[in-house]
Amino acid sequence: MLSIHNADILYDYSKPWVTHVSLQYYNAVRAFGAAAIFRDIYRKPVIFDEINYEGNISKRWGQLSGKEMTYRFWMAIIGGTYATHGETIVDSTGTSWTSDGGVLRGESPSRIGFLRKIVESGPREGLEPIDHYYTRNVVGQYGQYYLYYFGKRKLKEWHFELPAKDLTDGMKFKVELIDTWNMTITPVNRVFEVKKLNHYTFIDKENRSVTFPGKPYMAMRITAVIK
Repeated sequence: MLSIHNADILYDYSKPWVTHVSLQYYNAVRAFGAAAIFRDIYRKPVIFDEINYEGNISKRWGQLSGKEMTYRFWMAIIGGTYATHGETIVDSTGTSWTSDGGVLRGESPSRIGFLRKIVESGPREGLEPIDHYYTRNVVGQYGQYYLYYFGKRKLKEWHFELPAKDLTDGMKFKVELIDTWNMTITPVNRVFEVKKLNHYTFIDKENRSVTFPGKPYMAMRITAVIK
């Protein structure tokens, strides 16, 4: 595996010897849709190797809260990319994990571990951006698995609809709500059966919605019910 970790100038990751993108550009994981663009440009795996740090130091890049750090990891995953973790929480002895190693003290590592379990339990083919020129917050595998992330939105209702690719009338799906901060997964007590709405979209045949708790950092996992 070979790459270059850029500084102020983006490296030319299109060179044939570069196996993956090792990128220092944290703005790409602050807005929906940005991370996936780098996949389209380079056609290689993209790792955001520096997305700032959960910490309490004076430098602006080391002042993220645990919630913001966790949010940026989810934004990387939902773009079909990856991120790496660092922590700049300085303790009473003046040491921090990023500089000195030792013990992680932040709130984000356990939440990132929770996200990792979700990713690893997903499709063996991996998580690919789905319909990402129009729908910027979902990855998975068409017709099988959809992982949505709603970020800082305080969503109360989501009208059930999926991109049309690889769907047929009568396919059934189960839904789980994921609280990414409290690390809980709650099944929705119903099965959704889809029908074609138009060339682009399938919806629930009874036109139903999914109810959300109206708080930020929620995600949703939709999985095909296999007979």
